[in-house]
Amino acid sequence: MRRGLRAGREEGREMGIKKGIGIGMERGRGREEGLQEGKEEGLREGEMKVRNEREEEKAIEMAKAALTKGLDAGLVAEISGPSEEKIEELAGC
Repeated sequence: MRRGLRAGREEGREMGIKKGIGIGMERGRGREEGLQEGKEEGLREGEMKVRNEREEEKAIEMAKAALTKGLDAGLVAEISGPSEEKIEELAGC
């Protein structure tokens, strides 16, 4: 009877270890997937930030060109996108 109990305990322990290892591996995969998703999201956000900065630079260049042609700062701000304060700042340059 004791041999049966020992064998049962050992078998149960082995099953528990295998199950624990399986759970740990699943969690590890989940962590890797989470890290990958985070990297991809960070790249998307970085690309969007760069795109927005480029658009702003283009708008500022257009505003500068319009100001050099003698257009009113308020009109330039309305058309190009940068704030009137930013346009007036550019006009002072």
